[in-house]
Amino acid sequence: MPILPPRRRLCLAIVAAALLAARLAAAAPPSILPFKDVRTGMKGIGKTAFQGESVVNFDVEIVGTLSNIGPGQDLILARCSGGPLANTGILAGMSGSPVFIDGKLIGAVAYSWGFTKEP
Repeated sequence: MPILPPRRRLCLAIVAAALLAARLAAAAPPSILPFKDVRTGMKGIGKTAFQGESVVNFDVEIVGTLSNIGPGQDLILARCSGGPLANTGILAGMSGSPVFIDGKLIGAVAYSWGFTKEP
């Protein structure tokens, strides 16, 4: 393997650092809205795939919060609408669908009540 001149090594190191920085910036996690700041009436969006791999948004309105429902567990209650939700309600495959308010992650769809007529 040939030895590169110092100037060329420096250029390669700078390019590698720039590529790494760009990749890390692209993979940066979203900002998080803390549970204590979530309020009834806030509106946001959820993201899921109802069919295939196409990600679509659905509407979310916060209807309440329950703190300490279990050891270290809080719960956000939300009403979801849009897309096919009016006909289907929350579907089993939607677990893990992220929910955002003002571009900040508040959590993910976890479950729904099976006997409700509202999503």
